[in-house]
Amino acid sequence: MRAAVADGGDGGGGRIRRVRDATLRHLNTISILVLGVVSALHAIGCTRDEERIEAEVLIERHFDALAHRAYSAAIANYADAFFLDTTRSDWRNSLAALEAKLGTFQHYEITNQQSDSRKTAGPGRYLRIACRVSYSKYPSDEIFYVFRATGSTRFKIVGHKIASIGFLEK
Repeated sequence: MRAAVADGGDGGGGRIRRVRDATLRHLNTISILVLGVVSALHAIGCTRDEERIEAEVLIERHFDALAHRAYSAAIANYADAFFLDTTRSDWRNSLAALEAKLGTFQHYEITNQQSDSRKTAGPGRYLRIACRVSYSKYPSDEIFYVFRATGSTRFKIVGHKIASIGFLEK
């Protein structure tokens, strides 16, 4: 009798085998879906990590230009949208005045980086990067809003806020 059950001779074993096969097919489908979701999340994570690194490289280029007083090179890191309210020449002068007020650039540390929802420069990826910056006279907290247009490979600065106690000193 046991042999009959094992080979489905009584009709019950065949039904058990069909249920088991259907369950295995269902589990395979679920496994494939889970694998697809995990792969997609991994790809998004890699993309976000790559974007974070690209944005950090932009900030590094900016501060490297300031350290060498290469203001024209620093301005090249800014998007055209940044210059809708101020001219390139005025911003170049502002960067030079920043050094006169706060001192020579020493170093910076990125303290926060997150996605930003602004859409001022069009469709693409926006990030907000906060930095603690040391100058020879006064420190500053600087926030950069960076943007990479859809289809572009480089981030550009579309907003830059600088806060320092040094601005209050005469």
